[in-house]
Amino acid sequence: MNDDRSSLVFVFDTTGSMHDDLEQLREGAEMILDTALEHRDVISNFVFVPFNDPVVGPPTVTQDKEVFKAALNVIRIRGGGDCPEKSLGGILMALKVSLPRSYIYVLTDATAGDHRILPEVLDAVQRKQSQVSIFMAL
Repeated sequence: MNDDRSSLVFVFDTTGSMHDDLEQLREGAEMILDTALEHRDVISNFVFVPFNDPVVGPPTVTQDKEVFKAALNVIRIRGGGDCPEKSLGGILMALKVSLPRSYIYVLTDATAGDHRILPEVLDAVQRKQSQVSIFMAL
């Protein structure tokens, strides 16, 4: 196994306001997943971390595309109605379970409400040297 391989990670806001965005998440994840599989020498595993208020996780970590897709397909949208959400907690969990130099995609429609852990998240990003991309649904 090549030690330079990374994780492909999705961190997804599962609060009620994301209901309309769920199908787009699945479609986008499928496209990114298919692209990643074309470069299997770069991606070693797949990680999915849901976050809600107040729960973050549990993470799904797998090398099996079908297990990853199944995790996306059983997402339960619930709760919400308030902002902000625990997106930083989701990012931190993703960083803890993913490989170094990973590609982390965060999908939410709310600002982060767990700012107290920002220094820990920034430290983990630097230590892991991962790329974190945040997409805000409108």
